Amino acid sequence: MKTKILFIFIAFSFFNLNAQQSDLSANKIMIKVYKNYQENQPEETHMAKTYSAELIRLNNDPVVLNESIGYSIYLGQKRNTAVYSDYKFVPKNSRISTPKAEFEKWIEKETNISIIGLSTGIHQYRVFQELGPISKKKHNVFKYNIEKITKENEAIVHFLNDHFEGELTVDLNDYSIKNASYTTKKLYSMTLNRYVEGDVELYFENSSRLSKISSKYKYKEMDYENNLMVLEQKLEDFEISSNEYWAFNLYSQNPFVIYNETEWKKYKNILSKFDNLDANFYASARAELKNSLCENSGKWLTSESNQLKLAYHKIRSLELQFD
Repeated sequence: MKTKILFIFIAFSFFNLNAQQSDLSANKIMIKVYKNYQENQPEETHMAKTYSAELIRLNNDPVVLNESIGYSIYLGQKRNTAVYSDYKFVPKNSRISTPKAEFEKWIEKETNISIIGLSTGIHQYRVFQELGPISKKKHNVFKYNIEKITKENEAIVHFLNDHFEGELTVDLNDYSIKNASYTTKKLYSMTLNRYVEGDVELYFENSSRLSKISSKYKYKEMDYENNLMVLEQKLEDFEISSNEYWAFNLYSQNPFVIYNETEWKKYKNILSKFDNLDANFYASARAELKNSLCENSGKWLTSESNQLKLAYHKIRSLELQFD
């Protein structure tokens, strides 16, 4: 009798579990994911201490390595501004290499514009916000499919449209996004000044706070990778004037280069873990390009202007608020 009752209980539990899972559909999950993201997405200006690095290889030879401990800054929405211009990585404490001669010759043939690309990941995140599965306008034009439900109560959801294909890992307890991994035709290359097809990984914390980005692509003989990681959440809800807004856009591409070894040592343990996650991707490049990494310290990367000075001093004033 007890055996029969136990069997019935197990069978009922199994049926009930399957019933709960059958109630889940990819579209229903993604509606809740979208709502959760939009409700928790910070709309006010905010900034965080952030590490960003880009490495360019030409025929598998490291030719450019730029690293900086700076700030990811959301500048807020302003009228008459470009869609993706409101979120930037602003370099502060940087190791900027001098590109190898063979790369300068190669890039000159490909494009007349080649700029520092430390905001590549941030730009892609804004594209994902505007055109991806969490977009207000586009989230309902994707095809969604549940790949699996894990024992940690997470759903792996496949998403697809004309510009994106990949997977979201969703926490089914609160429908927050843990990470996204996808291929996109809308990865903007600042080095080539055009959109390219590439691979992207986004990681989140606290529902909608960005914590890490990895983006990479291949174009002819060139391999490019940008990695960005938030080190500390800092300041929220501060004023940015229209002039400061555009000054930050310029400064993200043409910073005043400062190298302070003490700060790099402060974050050494965190950054070493980050490197390990990326299979020490930069180790060989640092060794090969180490003699040029600090050549540009103490000067503007290309030129000096009043707008750039405005951004530089605004960063200093914001730093004083959270030091």
